Amino acid sequence: MIFHYLKRKKVSRTKFFVAFYTRLGLIVDFLSHAAIVGFMGGAATVVCLQQLKSILGLRHFTHNSDVVSVMRSLFTQTHEWRWESAVLGCCFIFFLMVTKYIVRHT
Repeated sequence: MIFHYLKRKKVSRTKFFVAFYTRLGLIVDFLSHAAIVGFMGGAATVVCLQQLKSILGLRHFTHNSDVVSVMRSLFTQTHEWRWESAVLGCCFIFFLMVTKYIVRHT
């Protein structure tokens, strides 16, 4: 029904979806702060765990994104860990933290 309206009014689907999703930010105003912090914390945890593949230099890693599968895949493949990748990854993380500290205190 909506798409028939879009065809009649010559509005592209892309414009419709952009307008729709930009209005979804309004919903966040009605969510509690604890819910938003919990969601962002969970998303950050999943992203960090998925980045361990690159930091440790693993070739074979799980395609699942849940915490248990990622941790199981991580600790069952300790023989594939590359210390060079781990050191380089930790150096970059340290560099990012130092630059963040410097920017905040200047």
